Amino acid sequence: MVFCNKCGYKNKKKSKICSSCMAKLRDKNGTKKSNNPSGGIPKIIFYPLVAILIIGLLTSSYFLYKYVSGFNDLKEIYAKQQTETSKYKTLYEKEAQLKSQEVIAKQQATAESEKLKTSLYYEQSESQSVKGQLKTTQSELDQTKIKVATVKTEVTDLLYTLNNLETFVKSNNKLSNTILTKIHSLCGSPITFSGSNCIIDTNKIGIDMGNCIGFKWVDDKTTSNFADGQRIFDPTTFWLSKEGDCDDFGLFMSAWLRSEYNIAKSTCSESNIYMKIKKSYFANPEYITCPCDFYAVGGCYGQGSSCHMETGISVSLNPYQNNLPNAIHVIEPQSGYYDGIASSTFYGGVFWIFTENDFLTLSKNKVISSIKSTKEKLNKIDLS
Repeated sequence: MVFCNKCGYKNKKKSKICSSCMAKLRDKNGTKKSNNPSGGIPKIIFYPLVAILIIGLLTSSYFLYKYVSGFNDLKEIYAKQQTETSKYKTLYEKEAQLKSQEVIAKQQATAESEKLKTSLYYEQSESQSVKGQLKTTQSELDQTKIKVATVKTEVTDLLYTLNNLETFVKSNNKLSNTILTKIHSLCGSPITFSGSNCIIDTNKIGIDMGNCIGFKWVDDKTTSNFADGQRIFDPTTFWLSKEGDCDDFGLFMSAWLRSEYNIAKSTCSESNIYMKIKKSYFANPEYITCPCDFYAVGGCYGQGSSCHMETGISVSLNPYQNNLPNAIHVIEPQSGYYDGIASSTFYGGVFWIFTENDFLTLSKNKVISSIKSTKEKLNKIDLS
């Protein structure tokens, strides 16, 4: 119980104000009972401290919330990045596998090509051997049939390759009217008229290839010739890309000459058509009197360390006769200038000739095989 010091009224123990006189009560130590909630701290200090604590708690709660939210966002971004990384890793592994498969496929194709060339060589040798053996014994003929049966697949594939190469030769021996018209609009026609004669300027065609049309030389040593049948020349692709090696230039110029020759024949008789050739810019021109044939001619220098293909012109001849290169005049397609007779232009002799309808291989300037002759030999082999 607490007694009021003023009126002596007996108040309850925890009372701070006398219920009788409303005076402030003192505790047993004589200290006044205070109604200050700050426990003795002045209100002017106590309430700001409480406000600061509340603001601090709210601020801490806000930043804690932002931290937790940001952490969760980072976790989500990290999870997405992990997913994307896994996805790209899978794509990379698939691409690497496809690249590996592509390399293997190319190696297999190269090996198969070598195998086919070897098979063709053996077939040619065996054909010569069989002719002699047929005269002596039937048993040797039976053995030959067995040998032919063992290479049935190779021969079939070889015929397929030859048919494709034959189609390639025939389908690319002239320029399309679209390309020819475009060339004439850019460069003018290489055909001039002198009385009743038509003169086709081969120098202009060669010069226009690099200057007017703007074809660029790109050396491709891996396909310096078409003897393996793997490279396909398409004049439209060459026309669009404006880049190629000597094969492209030589084949394009021979196709171009055939197209211009057909135009000249529609105006002049063949005996009045002349092919104008020059050894250099200042040299006097020489003329080849037509009817004419046009070729892409290939050969090597020295020991075969450098091979090249140029454009050839001759009077109309049987392309399968011996010493054909001795009648072919060779034009350098990158410049249009005359290099001389084919057999002397290439120190090692002519190795390949593309005629209008066939592909010939030669040794010492003599034809040793062609698409036509090879097909005739292979078609004689009984594959049934």
